[in-house]
Amino acid sequence: MIPRRVLLTAAPAHVLLVLVQLFFATFPVAGKLAFEGFDPLAVAIWRVLFGGSVLFALAVRIHPGSWRLGPHLRRTFLLSLFGVSINQIFFIEGLQRSTAVTAGFMMGVIPVATYGFALLAGQERLRPGRAAGLVTALAGAMLLIGSGAVGGEGSDPLLGNALLFCNSISYALYLVLARPVLKEVPSLVLTAWTFVLAIPVVALAAMGTAWLPRGPALQPVGALAWILIFPTALNYFLISWALVRLPASVIAAYIYLQPALGLVLAVWLLGEAVLPAQIAGGLLVMVGIWLTSRRRAGGASPQAEGGAVAA
Repeated sequence: MIPRRVLLTAAPAHVLLVLVQLFFATFPVAGKLAFEGFDPLAVAIWRVLFGGSVLFALAVRIHPGSWRLGPHLRRTFLLSLFGVSINQIFFIEGLQRSTAVTAGFMMGVIPVATYGFALLAGQERLRPGRAAGLVTALAGAMLLIGSGAVGGEGSDPLLGNALLFCNSISYALYLVLARPVLKEVPSLVLTAWTFVLAIPVVALAAMGTAWLPRGPALQPVGALAWILIFPTALNYFLISWALVRLPASVIAAYIYLQPALGLVLAVWLLGEAVLPAQIAGGLLVMVGIWLTSRRRAGGASPQAEGGAVAA
């Protein structure tokens, strides 16, 4: 439960966090529309280029003098691999082969996997309820991978769903590795640098890919523009802004909105069918999130940094 006092004193932040989850939920849908005119890796390189440019400019302006990484440069490059490069490539390639519904549900694996990696890193204690959540969410993810939902031309459901799962695992690992750095580097600064350092890696992966649209592409260009502005630059800035005004555990609670919103948008805008295995898998993932994110008395959610960012 979110304390009533927090709701009343930070109402604008809560409204913006709802929008953040809505914008993240549009990413799989907009991605599907963008693929009608762009190669998947072209979408990925445009996202890291635009996101890196805008977020870095904001970081320099908002944190003058503190945007330099100094001794954190090497670690931040590693973070950029897991948090942006591998994350983006696997998500985009997985989305092309799967469905937006599955992609939305699979994002829910991120906070649960974050808890699992935090256990291995010694950042969290093993508790029976949270261990049960980990197993439950993993079972849900396996159901989603094997759901067999066909995402249209070029579909390869098993491979696509596996890539989406690996995308979530990669981002969860980033969140755990980023925690020590975030104690010394502002969130916006770290996010900006991870995007900037990912540019050459994603560009190398996209080598030989046409960056421009194929033929008449008004709708794909509009979809790409939406991805660049809303689920990328604006969202990461809003999350950094909210972290200053709300506890990270409160921000993490909004992850519950994303799969539900993504499901509605995928069915409404793309006309995707929803299979029973997808619903069952998605529900298991959400139960897993609830079990692993329950707060102990006087404690904070283990997904304090991870729950709000899932794409």
